[in-house]
Amino acid sequence: MAVTGPFVVSILEVQRSLGAQRAAELTGTLPGVEVTDAHVDANVPVTASITVESTASTEITVTGRVEAPFVAVCRRCLGPVQGQLVADIREVYEPRPVEGETYPLTRDWIDLAPMLHDAIMLALPVAPLCRPDCPGPEPDVFPVAIGAPAADEEPGRPTGDPRWAALDALRLSDHPDRVPHEPDGLPN
Repeated sequence: MAVTGPFVVSILEVQRSLGAQRAAELTGTLPGVEVTDAHVDANVPVTASITVESTASTEITVTGRVEAPFVAVCRRCLGPVQGQLVADIREVYEPRPVEGETYPLTRDWIDLAPMLHDAIMLALPVAPLCRPDCPGPEPDVFPVAIGAPAADEEPGRPTGDPRWAALDALRLSDHPDRVPHEPDGLPN
């Protein structure tokens, strides 16, 4: 059965002798690489520069680097963030992989896509910033706090960050018989 894909590598030559190596430059797409507010677009190429080496009679070690552009949302101002992530890799492939530690080795080839996916996921920023000194939301754009009295508002100026506008409709005073923080269905 022939297995194909941008990150499938033949290991026939490497398995012939202990210490044999093969270098490869691979490029392809990896769908589903996303963590919180950061992700790699599914149609953007990911590049891997790797060396495949026979390190034991039944093990292959893959070392190298993976690079991918990412997009995210700034944790302070919620503006767009773009960047290039680089992750060093050193992983072991074996016939009986240990979950979370090694990857599966077949007889003739290895699929690097799951390993590259994991490496990129770990390298994605969990709480990205658009710049190190990001001040947060712009006070000139959103000058009045949401929920502020209407008398304090100036005509023609925004009343708050529109991303939070849906919360303006929530009012506990609309339900006088409900006590805040009381679960539904429980007696008083």
